[in-house]
Amino acid sequence: MNISEHTLIDYINGELPPSETEALEIRLSSDPDLRAELEELRATTILIEQAFAEEKNLVPEDSHAKTRAIPTPPIRLLPRGLRWTLHPLMLGGLAACVVFLSVPVLIWIYQNPGKTRSSDNAGSETRMMLPPPPPPLKQAAEMDPIVLFDEANQIDAMTESDAPAQSYAIGSPRPSSLAVLSLELSETTGDSSSNTLAATRINPSLKDVGAAIAVVTREFIMEQEKVQGPEFRTDAFDSITPNPFKRVEQHPLSTFSIDVDTASYSVVREHLNRWKFPPSGAVRTEELINYFPYDYPKPESKETPFKVIADITNAPWQLEHRLVRVAIQGYEIPWENRPPSNLVFLIDSSGSMEGTNRLPLVKKALNHLISRLDERDRIAVVTYSGNSRVVLPSTTGNNRETIRFAVDSLLAGGSTQGSAGIQEAYRLAKEGFLPDGNNRVILCTDGDFNVGVTNRSDLVDLIQKEAKSGVFISIMGFGMGNYKDGTLEELSNKGNGNYAYIDTDREAIKVFSEQIAGTLITIAKDVKIQVEFNPNLVDAYRLIGYENRLLAPEDFNDDKKDAGEIGSGARVTALYEVIPAGADTDSADIPTVDPLKYQKPAQPAESSDELLTVKIRYKDPKSSTSRLIEHPLSNQVIPFEKTDDNLRLAVSAAGFGILLRSEPESGSLDWTMLSEIVHGIQSKDEGGHRAGLIQLIEKASMLRYNPPRHPQD
Repeated sequence: MNISEHTLIDYINGELPPSETEALEIRLSSDPDLRAELEELRATTILIEQAFAEEKNLVPEDSHAKTRAIPTPPIRLLPRGLRWTLHPLMLGGLAACVVFLSVPVLIWIYQNPGKTRSSDNAGSETRMMLPPPPPPLKQAAEMDPIVLFDEANQIDAMTESDAPAQSYAIGSPRPSSLAVLSLELSETTGDSSSNTLAATRINPSLKDVGAAIAVVTREFIMEQEKVQGPEFRTDAFDSITPNPFKRVEQHPLSTFSIDVDTASYSVVREHLNRWKFPPSGAVRTEELINYFPYDYPKPESKETPFKVIADITNAPWQLEHRLVRVAIQGYEIPWENRPPSNLVFLIDSSGSMEGTNRLPLVKKALNHLISRLDERDRIAVVTYSGNSRVVLPSTTGNNRETIRFAVDSLLAGGSTQGSAGIQEAYRLAKEGFLPDGNNRVILCTDGDFNVGVTNRSDLVDLIQKEAKSGVFISIMGFGMGNYKDGTLEELSNKGNGNYAYIDTDREAIKVFSEQIAGTLITIAKDVKIQVEFNPNLVDAYRLIGYENRLLAPEDFNDDKKDAGEIGSGARVTALYEVIPAGADTDSADIPTVDPLKYQKPAQPAESSDELLTVKIRYKDPKSSTSRLIEHPLSNQVIPFEKTDDNLRLAVSAAGFGILLRSEPESGSLDWTMLSEIVHGIQSKDEGGHRAGLIQLIEKASMLRYNPPRHPQD
């Protein structure tokens, strides 16, 4: 039976009759292509809604004071054929409007500072409300260009307080011999194209009206925040100290637990999308690296559930150094062949979950998951606010409307009795335990526990105790303002779980639909990686990220030591920066110890061309005994310009984290170099994740070199 696009659109809009809805959902549960088409249509709706919402938010409320409010009808998708026929015309018309309307407005702003522009009707009281213009610019004859960057893209010796107010950095520049970022008015002659922005002269690679509009928009947003006052926030992030370089002769082994969490990337994005630089504690570089869906070769069978990928290249920010990639790709169990799931949705419905990006977003996210389940699965719903409550006892997954009704009926209010909710959720999960299935609690919260067990260490003890039951946990963070990131990350680490932060409906689709197998189906637990370096070829190394995942060397063989879990089809990537033997180490801050008095240091083995050996220990989800995989890496350096796009993307994400945290071991890395690396990736960007990274890099570079001018930011 073919399902028409009109039927899918009616389903998305909630206009499909109940009988047809049930038949469609049965078909969706067994047809991945149809689900993909549905998610594409749903994502299109979301993008349209977000575009209209963003456009509405850019208009100040005062601009509507003289205008009668007109109700906005709900957005409805058009059929695909008509949609793709109209899109080019609509987008073309919109682009023309932006160019022809924005340019005169911006020209007028710069030429008439401090004024508002009247509409064409002189007798009307209606005014066009525009963002406040930046301070007046000097004429070209009076103004010297302002140099904000030197050859390495570092800020000039001139301090921010000394810099003239008319200096505006726009975006992250492309490499040039000297990046001069200034807006200045100049005389125009000849070429009419030079009239853009009243002949604004900026770095040639940045002649982009959109970038200039972004600056004006950001200035407007900051002025609005200055009037409204700073927002009071109680977000909590743990501090992070970057891993130092270690000498191989003293520390030949590097051991850590794997991490498949992605929360940090979404948290960073949430901050940058509000034009706020994220706190350094929010930036866990390994989670930025592991956010992206790398295309690694897959294992041939589930008997050996991992494929090891290891290679070496030049470090682009320190050419004498090397970068080593150590990655594992997990075996992917087809969704239709998955074991049954026993799930308990544990939902924070306290007053702190009010707001569109909290409980309402939780409901949307869980609905994406509900549409993927069927009669093999069982779902229960537990909420907690002042106390815990079983909203829905364990119900088969094909009763989707019943499950959706239970989730959609929730309202936010009251205090946060999180510990009681956790205990109740685990009780239900253990009651319905499936020996041959997936048993998991899915906790959706902002982490603000303020009633019952509120002490963080006591909550960790509670989670560790419950984890011994064989029930895993997935923790999904929502909202920002009183967000407790450190608590949620530690709970997921100690509870045999994974951790993600949901800031948009698109992220909800990624976590709860596109990557749901990796979230629900565990293929291995207590996965540890240990790398042994060859002292004949490596002088020193540092692990980029994984600071709170480090293990002692002896923990690697200790099966009682807890480590991370990995799901179906999931992948883990780690990067080491390596100083080859004989290379100059003056540029690296390497701690040393005095020579030993009573024993001699270990002697290196005979010469070998192996740079290192990767060892992986893991357990089957139902086993208590670990298995071992070994993978040596020969010292064959691949020039960075010849590396694959997977490695370049991982290096881009790692560099993003290094710059966000202002790490001292960054060499010549700057926003220009980072932008060049990520723009050099040529592979298809499925899902638009790389494009999203580029946007975040541009926003971060603007905030770093053109910070807000008022103290609360």
